[in-house]
Amino acid sequence: SLSLSNIGLKSHHLKEVSNFIIKNKTISTLYLCNNSIGNIGLSLLASALEGNSTLTLLDISRNKFTANVGDPICNLIDKSKGLHTLYIGANKIKLADFKKVFRAVAKKLSITTLGLSSCYIYENGFDALVETVKAHKGLKGLDLSYNSLPEGALVKIIQILKGNSNFKFLNLSGNTLSEAIVRDLAQEIAKDNIIETLSPVSYTHMTLP
Repeated sequence: SLSLSNIGLKSHHLKEVSNFIIKNKTISTLYLCNNSIGNIGLSLLASALEGNSTLTLLDISRNKFTANVGDPICNLIDKSKGLHTLYIGANKIKLADFKKVFRAVAKKLSITTLGLSSCYIYENGFDALVETVKAHKGLKGLDLSYNSLPEGALVKIIQILKGNSNFKFLNLSGNTLSEAIVRDLAQEIAKDNIIETLSPVSYTHMTLP
């Protein structure tokens, strides 16, 4: 595991990080959150991960990505062979880029856990996300925390996930949904023995009955 979060990395630092990844084939988790690697750094990382089958978790949350970040994220998803958990939260990703990313996730199917916390998803890509969730029956975890999602949107997502027997974790923290409503939904979901863990009001996991 390699954690390089919160250390002020910029795009040019990713040359050294990428070379290290290429040489070290044992890294399974890489945390790069809360830096400033930008689109250029992300492209360098995607190239370094080409054919890599050992890295399974990548956190690139809060990295000041700009417009057209969809292409480097898609390249990263496409080139990496082992990646199954991807966190891209706290980045202002536009609708067109979200659509590209979600299409890539639905197509490759290897990404089974997707972190979208604080991504302005309701304004910039909720419908595209719904289509991805419908298509990706291998999805196991989804972090939608702090996206200002209204109750109706969350209910729609949960109804879709009820048809996915692989799905196990959903984080709804920081959205406009009361705990009472979440518990009602949890009870309904539990009838089908689907989601094992639902986080409704904080990052503390609540095990379903």
